[in-house]
Amino acid sequence: MSAAISVPCTHHPTVLIADDNPAILQTVARVLSPQFNVVSTVKDGGQALDLAARANPDLIVLDIQMPRINGFEAARKLGNTKSVSKIVFLTAQEDDDYVSESLNLGARGYVLKHRLHSDLLPALNLALNDRFFISPHAFSGSSNLQPARHVLQFYRDETAFLRQVSDFTCAALRNNELVFAFLDKNGITFIGHRLHDAGINYAAAITRGQLWLFTVESMSSLLLRGEPSDLKTFDVVFRTCLRLATDRATNDHRKLTIFSDVMGTILRQGYAYELAAGIEAVWNEMIPRHSCTVYCGCPLKQLGTRASRQVLSRICCNHGDVIAR
Repeated sequence: MSAAISVPCTHHPTVLIADDNPAILQTVARVLSPQFNVVSTVKDGGQALDLAARANPDLIVLDIQMPRINGFEAARKLGNTKSVSKIVFLTAQEDDDYVSESLNLGARGYVLKHRLHSDLLPALNLALNDRFFISPHAFSGSSNLQPARHVLQFYRDETAFLRQVSDFTCAALRNNELVFAFLDKNGITFIGHRLHDAGINYAAAITRGQLWLFTVESMSSLLLRGEPSDLKTFDVVFRTCLRLATDRATNDHRKLTIFSDVMGTILRQGYAYELAAGIEAVWNEMIPRHSCTVYCGCPLKQLGTRASRQVLSRICCNHGDVIAR
């Protein structure tokens, strides 16, 4: 039997919650009620389908493991009925296949239950804007990599991402570490200004071989067709640039941190998602052979299309840690 839960502000987006755990239902309803109109809470996928047909909510929060009809099957049936409700999975499953299947079914979010309080509200707000949210560490395959050696940060605001990169760069340079930044022209200019404002002579850091700044645009001509075959040429030049930094780090026994928005820049320029995934694989293959950490950025708005779903798991699983913002 479903239990309707109403809130006074009916102009709030409507949400239906489905989970076979009564405690989870109560917690989720309590967390969401200030910002959402929780039209109903139900205990299985069958009830979710019935209520969704009647209430037509803006959002549906689905557990995956439920009796009668599980969350995946419910999402599939909702898709077959051309439901316009945005689906966000709330689950305990930390598994690559589950994440990929959820996106294949058209879900806009994948939230781990142990991150309910921090992740669910952002996930639902992103879903309302046709964007994705995936809880950090949802991809179990990332645990096969060395911890935190290849980090991916999804970002909504490029300036906020560049500000964070600038802060990390300042800290690294002051600690006599090496920094390699591979960003677009605006990103390089932004970092230069931030370093200057922080009192760091970045021109001197470049001269003494402590800081390397490269623009993605300087190499984008190698990707004119935007096809995976172009990656071979790109790879050769890419590694040549990197060798300067990695050789210095090895010889001086100093820590090297690499900041990259290559994937984001390539996606913004309209290149194929497969190409972006291939470039991330280049980073991933290089890391075990060098003493370095690679910190990558990717704009969330570039992942909000149907074409990106198949490659999203590959992109995330090429990283040791996935950070959503």
